[in-house]
Amino acid sequence: MAISVQKDSETKERIEQFTDRDLLSIARIYSQAFSNSPYNDDVTAPNHAIAMVRQAQSHPDYIGLAYRDDENADISGFIWGSRVPRHKALLLGMEGPMEASVSYVSAIAVDIRYRSLGIGRRLIREYIWEARNLHAEHVALSVNELAQANEFYRKLGFRPIKRANGELIRHPERKRNIHLILDIYKFLEI
Repeated sequence: MAISVQKDSETKERIEQFTDRDLLSIARIYSQAFSNSPYNDDVTAPNHAIAMVRQAQSHPDYIGLAYRDDENADISGFIWGSRVPRHKALLLGMEGPMEASVSYVSAIAVDIRYRSLGIGRRLIREYIWEARNLHAEHVALSVNELAQANEFYRKLGFRPIKRANGELIRHPERKRNIHLILDIYKFLEI
């Protein structure tokens, strides 16, 4: 799959599809990002992150992007995800044709040394464009309701997914995680 490469015209920053050579950096950043409260310590081992990437790569319409600040540099952030499989769509409260039009972000993280520089925002924006290019209408993700990232996603336009009775839909295994969704076309109007 061809991934567009986004470059900043004044610097050598770029977002591109990550490769196998990036897996150790992804594992390091993933472990760093999710090893502290309020996250789940049992999923932060480097091998776990690599296994999750490998599983995601097997899905149709997989998107895996890395942020680099120059041509020879290690990555300083990543995002990966894919089309929502039927079982996950049902967990999100989605039924029918909606399942094929949702791209689900499995993970996004930025190296602690590079946070608050807009890298996460750039990664999300590029992911949204790639999902749109794959004919997705929505992007969804799960976030710990206590995490600082919750507010970050809401500022970008993500909204909680709720049941008909107004109850938040939670992750089946991580009960503090709620599901958020973004309408791609509304996002692109902004």
